[in-house]
Amino acid sequence: MTEERELLRKGMGALLAAVLCYLPETALAAASGEKDGVLPPVLRDVVVILCMVLSVLLLIAVAVLWTAQHGMREKVARCSKLEGDLKAVTTELRELQSVLMPERSKSDMEEEEEGDPVLSVPESPVKNPPPVKRSVWQNFVDDFNSLARSMDIPKAEIACENFVALHKLVLLTCLSHGGFDGKGNEMEPAFSLERSVKASTYWAWPLPDEQGRYAVVPNPILRYDDKLHREGGMKETFASNFENETAATFCHVEVKLPAIFTNRSGKWKVEQPGLIRLME
Repeated sequence: MTEERELLRKGMGALLAAVLCYLPETALAAASGEKDGVLPPVLRDVVVILCMVLSVLLLIAVAVLWTAQHGMREKVARCSKLEGDLKAVTTELRELQSVLMPERSKSDMEEEEEGDPVLSVPESPVKNPPPVKRSVWQNFVDDFNSLARSMDIPKAEIACENFVALHKLVLLTCLSHGGFDGKGNEMEPAFSLERSVKASTYWAWPLPDEQGRYAVVPNPILRYDDKLHREGGMKETFASNFENETAATFCHVEVKLPAIFTNRSGKWKVEQPGLIRLME
């Protein structure tokens, strides 16, 4: 590419020199009014004008080529400077590496091979992870699940009454389930106290050192069906594996997470829904 550009530059320079040499002579002949010549006067004027135009075009072409060549030289010089800087930086990095990480001499390596074998540093034993802190209600939930699994044995209701008395539970029932009223306003389920263990829907265990907060589980005596799910407030209180519009009735329940209720001035409210698993 460079050779072609150089040939083009030389050819245009020669053509420009020829035109510039021929142009003054032709122009002087036309100005002096000489009639003799090879070309007629009219054609001679045309040749003069054409030569002037070609001269201007050649001057422009030479200027463009000179500018391009000058720019190319600047780029080459810049690349050469960058290459030199890169080599200098590489040399400095190698020197720095030799200072920070000196290579071991051959004698040192031989002494190491002849000496005592290098013993690897024993790894420290893996420490056992710290025990996961159990929730304050976990023992209560474990006892409840053991009770819920024995609902098929005789005198299960008596066992439930003893469980309620032992853990000092508060019995609740659902007055109205949640949803939307006729005006489209969302309603929360309402709960009230219940005296009968068999007639209650929820059992509330008071959380220690947390005034007005309770861990709530469902009454294991009840059979879980669509009516209890919709009208008993279970839908808003617990997430479960119960499918809507199912005709199945579940006889056993296992509490994964109890619901957290708050009691403020006698008004019970679901603070955090729980999680249960239903089994036939």
